[in-house]
Amino acid sequence: MEITSKEPALLTDRKNQYLRKLEKSIKDITGKKTIVRGANGSSDARHFVPVNCPGVEFGPIGGDIGGDNEWVDIPSLEKYYQILKKFLLSVS
Repeated sequence: MEITSKEPALLTDRKNQYLRKLEKSIKDITGKKTIVRGANGSSDARHFVPVNCPGVEFGPIGGDIGGDNEWVDIPSLEKYYQILKKFLLSVS
């Protein structure tokens, strides 16, 4: 086996001001507390690690991401939109 590339994992500080604003936006829209956790796998967000740009992954309700039966819950897209809008207005 030969390693052809190696990139560091994406780690975002739990106290990051933008993560906290995103959590607040999620709670304000859904009425639910956000669960922040690490995950196994890969993401394009890893490309931002070399320039010290933190990131998160979240989205509407769905499943089988990248699979043949990938799906999204259409009504959850409206909440996702509202969360993003509230978050973006809070950082502008």
